[in-house]
Amino acid sequence: MWKKFTLGAFALLLGLLANTHMVCRVSINGRTAEGSYSPWAHDRGLLAAVKAADEITAGEPALPVVRTSYGLSLRPAEGSAAELSGAVLDSTRGIELLDAVYVNSVPLGKVEDGERLMAKLRGYLLYTMPTSAVSGTFSEELSVRRVYTRAGAEAGYDDMILLVSGMAPAIYTDPEGNRVPG
Repeated sequence: MWKKFTLGAFALLLGLLANTHMVCRVSINGRTAEGSYSPWAHDRGLLAAVKAADEITAGEPALPVVRTSYGLSLRPAEGSAAELSGAVLDSTRGIELLDAVYVNSVPLGKVEDGERLMAKLRGYLLYTMPTSAVSGTFSEELSVRRVYTRAGAEAGYDDMILLVSGMAPAIYTDPEGNRVPG
């Protein structure tokens, strides 16, 4: 009887051990980051954040205090290296997240809010549209992407509108689909 009980308990213990996962829980500047990370994602995310901060800032980056605790869990780690890297960069002094503006993949600069810039560009098209035109667009492809950059690197919206209109002049069309000079 005891022998069966001991073997059953041992089998249960082996089953639990086979289904446990090593996880890392991280706190950044004393605040616990949500989720858990695999040791691989933890190391890769921290390394990426340190390298990115070093590249973005001039000199030594002011990285936040990161503390890691390791443990076992029956649930696998769900956090990714990119999420952890982003959380560390969000807490790094001298680095901020801005919207980079591109014309045909050529970087023009950064603004605080890409959607606001696009709204202002639509307003620019409407304001400069000739009376004979019914629609307007820019001659080149515009795109906006969120990037980490040095704090204070954003350009003003009016300056960015001038840059965009210089790199991608406006094209207007009349009701028949013909181009109208702007």
